[in-house]
Amino acid sequence: MSMHLYLFRPTHVIFNDSLTMKATSIMPFLKESLRVCIVHMAEQLPFGPFAGALSGSSCSPAEHNLMRQVDGIWSVSNAIKEYTSEYGQLDNTFHYLHPWTYLDGETRQFPPRRYNWNQEYAAMINPSPMKGGTIFCDLAKRCPQFKFAAWASWGTDEKVRKQLKEIPNIE
Repeated sequence: MSMHLYLFRPTHVIFNDSLTMKATSIMPFLKESLRVCIVHMAEQLPFGPFAGALSGSSCSPAEHNLMRQVDGIWSVSNAIKEYTSEYGQLDNTFHYLHPWTYLDGETRQFPPRRYNWNQEYAAMINPSPMKGGTIFCDLAKRCPQFKFAAWASWGTDEKVRKQLKEIPNIE
């Protein structure tokens, strides 16, 4: 990785994992680059009550110090912004999904009606504790008349996997 970065000579490095944060902090040719860490959830931060809750995430005082050395923290929710301020004493910028994401592609207005009510499944990608996997399971239990589908990924732990298999209307 370092050779590719060295040859590319980036002016900005945007990352969301502790490994890249560590790697970019020790590369002398990146001293002039702007380094920004995107924080999606509190579990990926090395401080506060959720530190270390995500396998492979940063959770040491040394990593907290590395977070202090980045040029910016981009939090994807106001809750993360407040968490980093309260538990990490770090300033960050909060960015939200622009409302156009949810608007009609032609008129740029809210769709007059939703066209997905006739779909066969209610689905969740990466049902994990951080994303509310247990809530998804509870919903499927309370609505046995509906079909649910789950696509397990990196954050799905064994507890949630077991729950998914035990509920008959989840595929």
